[in-house]
Amino acid sequence: MVSAGRPQLPEPVRNRLVALLLEVDELQDPTTRGLIMTELRNRLGPGFDVPMQKSDRLYTIALVEECQRHYGGLRKLVDALRLFCQGHYRVEEAADLVAAHIPLEILLPAERADLRKLLTALTSEVDAYSLYRASAGPLAPPLESAPSDLLGVADELVNMMTPPGQLPPLLVFLEYLAASVDGRGQTAQALRHWNADVVRRCELPPQLLAAARESAHFHTTKPGGRASLLVQIEEDGLDHNRFQVSVWLWLDTDSQTLARDDHSYTLEEIPDVIDRALLDCGSLLVTDAVEPMVEFILPHRLLVMPVDKWLITQGGPFRSRLGVYYPVVVRSLDRLRTTSLPLRQQWRAKWRWLQEHSGLHPESAVRWLADEDGHDPQRLYRELTGDQPVAVAWHGPPPPEHQAVDSVLGAAVWAGTPVALWCREHHGEGGHLQLTEMLTNGPLPRLPDHALRARKEADAPGAVDDHCGNHLSLLWDDPSRLPEPRFGLSAPSSTGGSPP
Repeated sequence: MVSAGRPQLPEPVRNRLVALLLEVDELQDPTTRGLIMTELRNRLGPGFDVPMQKSDRLYTIALVEECQRHYGGLRKLVDALRLFCQGHYRVEEAADLVAAHIPLEILLPAERADLRKLLTALTSEVDAYSLYRASAGPLAPPLESAPSDLLGVADELVNMMTPPGQLPPLLVFLEYLAASVDGRGQTAQALRHWNADVVRRCELPPQLLAAARESAHFHTTKPGGRASLLVQIEEDGLDHNRFQVSVWLWLDTDSQTLARDDHSYTLEEIPDVIDRALLDCGSLLVTDAVEPMVEFILPHRLLVMPVDKWLITQGGPFRSRLGVYYPVVVRSLDRLRTTSLPLRQQWRAKWRWLQEHSGLHPESAVRWLADEDGHDPQRLYRELTGDQPVAVAWHGPPPPEHQAVDSVLGAAVWAGTPVALWCREHHGEGGHLQLTEMLTNGPLPRLPDHALRARKEADAPGAVDDHCGNHLSLLWDDPSRLPEPRFGLSAPSSTGGSPP
């Protein structure tokens, strides 16, 4: 009998797998078939057995069904076939089919039972849906279980496909769950011990667990933020002048995808995508709420793009600058995707200091950059490490050589500096004074609103020509919205270790 909650191949997929295996001649040869069966018993345990059948097709169906009864059985079948049928293209097709439809089964039966005992006591205490959205991110698939059904949510996460190279969703979710019930007895610590034991048995890099735990703690301790429209732009793999765009509305821990497809766009076409997304999200926001931020997550070479000047219609016949309606900021896609735990910790530490202390110590918060800083970016990088400064700014437009990933702007990004402010063009002494006032005459956490005000002033009739709001760029990079680090994972063997 199949264990409850065990993922199964849909019947059409199972039939396709059977058809592929019937083309593997070695599996039909009695001698080789016997060797494959012995290998599978070694890998899956002595309970693995496939009775003789009247035809090769019936035997192959029985083999697939028996493999589905065992943890990791189909993957072990593929491994055994690779051992005895090296290089067979149908075996590789079968491997791809299994990988696309069956998640890695990382839990042993005893671990599942222990986890259910821990979760049963919490079913009435937590909002499982909100925790899932926080832990899995805005692009995660919707859940079928009710928000109050913690056990159902856990079962779904066990069976959820893990994107290549990422931490399984269940393990991240449990860290968020533990953080949410801290201070309510021993359950939080027991959940963390359970998680640590599974990570250790699966031989995952320990920084995976540390990163998930830190992210969960940060989520539960930070105040709720304003709504944001997140716009991720990344280069198309075939043409570096075309880009793929993902847009979603971020509402604290919840989110909704507004645009995500395989189409690629030129930079000139992207404003229309954003315009449509802003119209779509209008019905999801409270009418009198603070206007959402628009956060552009960009590859390094696009961080200096004037995205705040992109034109939108707001549903009308006329176009206006995006940055006049919304606080527009840029973020580093390269840094968001880093797997460096020290950099992530440094980035979070600086952001925390920015939120808690920048108003008390403005002189320590900002590092003004000059032309000579481009002569030795390595020295600047070392200087910028530490809890402060948390922001960098240029007196004038950054020289082109400062904008490279291995120069001044790159040094700030890779030192974990979350804030950078500059004017893209010269605006004389008046523009410089306006920039200085933004950094010194108010708390740094209000910078996105100061930038919005400056852009509105620059766009108003009668505004001075050298107003810095005409060409103002603000890097404002909140590390709490961080993708999973990219590491591999192997399913457990029947004896508890990683499979051979």
